[in-house]
Amino acid sequence: MGDSWKIVKRALVIFGLGMVLALYPKWDVGVVRIPGVLQRIAICYLAAALLFRWTAPARGNDDSRRWAQGRTLMLCAVALTLGYWGAMMLVPVPGGAAGDLTPDGNLGAYIDREDLRRASLGPVQDMGPEGLLSTVPALATTLLGGVAGLWLGSRAAGSRKALWMTAAGMLAMGIGLAWSLVFPLNKALWTSSYVWFTGGAAAVFLALCYALIDLRGWRAWSRPFVILGLNAIALFVLSGLMTKFLSFHKVTGPDGNPVSLLRYAYTTWFVPWRNRSTRRCSSHSRTSPCCSSCCG
Repeated sequence: MGDSWKIVKRALVIFGLGMVLALYPKWDVGVVRIPGVLQRIAICYLAAALLFRWTAPARGNDDSRRWAQGRTLMLCAVALTLGYWGAMMLVPVPGGAAGDLTPDGNLGAYIDREDLRRASLGPVQDMGPEGLLSTVPALATTLLGGVAGLWLGSRAAGSRKALWMTAAGMLAMGIGLAWSLVFPLNKALWTSSYVWFTGGAAAVFLALCYALIDLRGWRAWSRPFVILGLNAIALFVLSGLMTKFLSFHKVTGPDGNPVSLLRYAYTTWFVPWRNRSTRRCSSHSRTSPCCSSCCG
């Protein structure tokens, strides 16, 4: 129970950070957009972590337990993506047609418009891509990560881990591409084909990193990425707050009119730098060493 409560608390913190980003800087709960990147991460993390704990077999050696649990999680991912595909392609919205994947006609957008509008304290803003129904296949993506973790934690030989993860990733990419013929790859809808294709691509890349870092010991190049990965949520929140701060706060622009700090920085620093680079390039051949370094 203690570990489960830790999972719940972490999910609540991530969800709360997402709501802070949604509310800042106006803090108007009447028009807040509830779905968001961190909110979806929190929900998927909560569901996947609890499912991971509940599906762990009580008996067997470590590898047999990992294999049984991985099979269960994989079956859950398959069921979630099949169910989502069936709902999106076979269930029509009122007044619409089944299989309509347009922003106004797909089932996920309809659920968001209706349910979230009722739950809101005021007019609901644009729903965006992190809606309720598409969280189902996003959970499948999270479970695929759990399966990969179980395989990497097994006692199999390192080369066998990398080889089989690469093969599984390529198979998943193939499934995603084949499925895209009837259910297109689409991030905004988080389609089932998108789940398997991107999950497969991530597995291939993870296998490559595992081979280079763990098997060959080439670790120095990865240090910056380790730091970013360990602080991913904090960096995401800080970057979002900074962007909103620069966009919301005004200063006096060169023409005397108020402009956002973001616009001011762009016109005052970046535009002159771009113009200077353009003038340097126009003064000599683009094939010269100078131009190849400043203009590409």
